[in-house]
Amino acid sequence: MLPAEHSEASRDLQERARLGFGGAGRLDRMIASEMLWGSVAQAIIAVAVARDWPRESHGAFRNAIRLLANQYDDPRLLTFFDSAEKLHQNFYHSNLNAIEVAMRSEQAERLVPRLLSFVA
Repeated sequence: MLPAEHSEASRDLQERARLGFGGAGRLDRMIASEMLWGSVAQAIIAVAVARDWPRESHGAFRNAIRLLANQYDDPRLLTFFDSAEKLHQNFYHSNLNAIEVAMRSEQAERLVPRLLSFVA
């Protein structure tokens, strides 16, 4: 896929996650958490494709975030990525309460447009 296609997938997953958070149950939070993680992952892949960086693993995602944080002197990228990873873990372990999901979702949502701004 091209960077634009990954960018579109990222925005689509972000919107679906927002709709999923409208549910009140734990399962709704788990699914929406994973969709938001997917949104972040697709945004990272868009950047990686545009820059011809490795993108085949979770470790490659973390490395891309480190490179971007250093390049743009923006440590928030690391913090926001950490929140996205916690949301990913929440899908498997349902270990975040509603307040934690909300806080980490806000940070992950802020990461997506920042990442997509690096694609252009």
